Order: sequence, then C-alpha cells, then structure tokens
Amino acid sequence: MEEHDLNLIIKAIESGRCLAFLGAGACTAFTDSQGKEIPGLPTGGQLAKILADKCQYSNGHPDDLLKVAEYFVYTCSGSRDDLEKTVRREIQKPCLPRPIHTVLAQ
Repeated sequence: MEEHDLNLIIKAIESGRCLAFLGAGACTAFTDSQGKEIPGLPTGGQLAKILADKCQYSNGHPDDLLKVAEYFVYTCSGSRDDLEKTVRREIQKPCLPRPIHTVLAQ
C-alpha cells in the first residue's frame, strides 16, 4: 500500500465516509507483541479439521468445510443437530477483542 492510498483512507475516516469491513480472519488466533499466542475463533479450514477429526473423515481434503460438514451429518446421525451443536460450540467460545477491534472502537 502506498502513502497516497493511506492518505485517502485517512481522509475517508475523518469525513465519516469510510466503512470498515473485517473478513473472517479478524477473530482468529494471533501472537501479541510479547510473543504470546492469543487464542481465537477457528477459520473455516480449522473448523473443517475439527469436524473431520470428530467424524473420522477420510473422503478427500479435511479442510473443505462444505464436504466435511456434509460427511459429518451423514456419518454421525443423519441430522444437522449434531453438526450445529459442534459448530456452535467452536464459534461461541469466548475470546478477547483483537487489536483491530480496539483500533476500530477508538
């Protein structure tokens, strides 16, 4: 990113015309300035691997969330309930705000 681009962003923020968009990675684990790993929410690939481990997925790439989730439903119970409970348990874990959240809140 060039200085000109940063200046455009700063002007947009100052004028109230900047809309922040955070991608899925905004809540993932990170390493703080002291080198300490701060846990976070799983990425789609990490969530797929958690599901793959639970259902012993062996039908291709274990990081393909759609395929693993379908396999999970059909091999565990035939119902989405177990899948939804497992996903909910993983994405509702408490985690601290990320530095980007603090910056946006300021």
